[in-house]
Amino acid sequence: MKPAIPIRRTEEKILILLIILSTILLSLPSPVKFEFANRFSGIVLYPALWVTGRLIELRLLNRDLAELDRKLNQVLIQFGSERLKASERTDEKPDLLLAYIVMRDPKSRVRFFTINRGDKEGVRVGAPAVYQGNLIGRVITVSSNQAVVATILNPNFRVSIQHLKSGTNGILETTPQSIRIKYFLRDVPIQPGDTIVTSGFGSFAPPGLLVGRIDRVEEGKDLFFQELTLLPFINLGSINHLYILR
Repeated sequence: MKPAIPIRRTEEKILILLIILSTILLSLPSPVKFEFANRFSGIVLYPALWVTGRLIELRLLNRDLAELDRKLNQVLIQFGSERLKASERTDEKPDLLLAYIVMRDPKSRVRFFTINRGDKEGVRVGAPAVYQGNLIGRVITVSSNQAVVATILNPNFRVSIQHLKSGTNGILETTPQSIRIKYFLRDVPIQPGDTIVTSGFGSFAPPGLLVGRIDRVEEGKDLFFQELTLLPFINLGSINHLYILR
């Protein structure tokens, strides 16, 4: 007679235990089985119910944050417009359209954005793209459901700007190497870290949008103007949405 093979594996022990429990449950009266199933299902389903509840909370939180972000942009743009262009102040609130970035240029990922809004939502060529009161770029092409935004980091991007401290106006122009500020006279006191905003003069962008901070100040070879470079406040590689100012 062969000796019995001992049960050593944990999986086998659990399987046998489940078979025994199932047999016992099947032999119980129906009311007892229903009561047991009622209580046991609550324990088994608790993780799924908990996860579902958290997902609903996250959706609601995301909705509230999106609305807060939209209102923040409205306040910042309105404040900038009133501060720098008081003579043309209006009671109208800026019309902001939330748009998600669905594609980036494959080479740099920060020079062009394709967004999920287009002509059907009132997006037009030349419309400014903003994020938290910062100028991100401008719309350059529009289709029915999408649009392409050329960002402030795209070479040949130009916008009229203003030095916030002195009120000096100039032109921002992006080159393949850097973002340059032109036509600031040598006697204008400019320091690294100074804030640059849009001036609104002869430009697609309204006044008061944040553009960036002065990065480098050099006298350069020009007899009249300083050589200035700028860094944006926003890391364009980290954002997944923006607003089109209509």
